[in-house]
Amino acid sequence: MRSSSEASSSPSCRSKKHNNLSSNLVSSDSDSLDTKTPEKSLELTRRTRNRDVAFPCRRYEILGEYFARLDCSIRLLRRKGMTPSFAKISHTIESLTDRRFTLGHLAQLKFLLPEAI
Repeated sequence: MRSSSEASSSPSCRSKKHNNLSSNLVSSDSDSLDTKTPEKSLELTRRTRNRDVAFPCRRYEILGEYFARLDCSIRLLRRKGMTPSFAKISHTIESLTDRRFTLGHLAQLKFLLPEAI
């Protein structure tokens, strides 16, 4: 068993260590709040602008590929004497392009080429 002097010194040591630790955490938090945010560089804004221009071209390229495969799959289904449905068309397009074809893609094609679809 501990003597009364050991027991009384032990909790106070722990509390001092705990207080020192918590004061260090508070001071490091206040230092991190004082830092300023970096300014945007001109190079970063140019890269962002160029990336946005290149992105839609790639989307249109994919949609063009979908449209070509859509045309082929509809012709093949009509040749077989089958009525084209979305399930049959999407399966054919997905197998030809190795990409997923959704109703969203069909809606984009319909919006871009309303007279063709």
